[in-house]
Amino acid sequence: MMAVHESSITARDWTLNRPELDTSPMEVIGALKRASGLLARLLEPLYATAAIAEPEHDVLVVLRHRKGPVIARHVAEELGVSQAWVSRMLRKLEERGYVRREANANDRRAAIISMTDSGRSVVDELFPERLRIEAEALAGLGDERATVVAGLERLVASLKAYEG
Repeated sequence: MMAVHESSITARDWTLNRPELDTSPMEVIGALKRASGLLARLLEPLYATAAIAEPEHDVLVVLRHRKGPVIARHVAEELGVSQAWVSRMLRKLEERGYVRREANANDRRAAIISMTDSGRSVVDELFPERLRIEAEALAGLGDERATVVAGLERLVASLKAYEG
């Protein structure tokens, strides 16, 4: 018997109370939110004792292997988040000595971001364990993994197209 997920119940409630609404987006968004929440819970123990929080780690991971100058906009695009969010993370990381921001000769509004040795060290320490946790959590996908990735990439493309 297939499990009934909370988003299905909520969609059914909305359909009963507001039948004119198309609740079908709730299937995809509900599953995405549940997956995101579960992943965050699985990673909580790793970051509970780490020097940085998960969002800060995400920023450092992007910076870790970038060649050449990096600006906040590039990081935001890579992570699919706002520049304001990235700026907040960079400020925290800079205060703790994990990144450096330098004036950009080509654009005074966009500082050049570089990772310090401390930033590199913290990423290199955490990332292998994060990958291990994620690999174990995704092992149940088996042969369907490529299909899931393709579906998620289509979702990202759809959301980007909607964003404009």
